Amino acid sequence: MSVEAEVTVTVVDDVRIVRVVGEFDAEGAEALAH
Repeated sequence: MSVEAEVTVTVVDDVRIVRVVGEFDAEGAEALAH
């Protein structure tokens, strides 16, 4: 998991937010990403 998280953050900061917030609410992640 730590490896995936690191890669996500390295690829795109937005993706990290989507992944983290996606755990509690997928829709909320999209709202923050946009």
